Amino acid sequence: MPRNTQLLLQCTIRLLWNHNSAVVLAAVGVHWLLATEAELKRIVKPLLFLLRSSYDSQHVVMKFIKFTPNSQGFDLSPYFCFLSGKMSIR
Repeated sequence: MPRNTQLLLQCTIRLLWNHNSAVVLAAVGVHWLLATEAELKRIVKPLLFLLRSSYDSQHVVMKFIKFTPNSQGFDLSPYFCFLSGKMSIR
């Protein structure tokens, strides 16, 4: 992995725990696109935290989890269970 990518990922780790849900989702997007599979496990807890916030944030996070393509071989579905269009957390 290039040094610049590693630096970007290191700098956005703290943003995963920001109080602003838009900042957290942006940091999750950066990690989803650039991180390795081992590093992707870091985004699960911030996503769970966002699911306890406002209804609008919950909706966006659920859409991200459900419709984000599995491009890097990391699947979020073991952490979440989708039942008839609604999502529950394991």
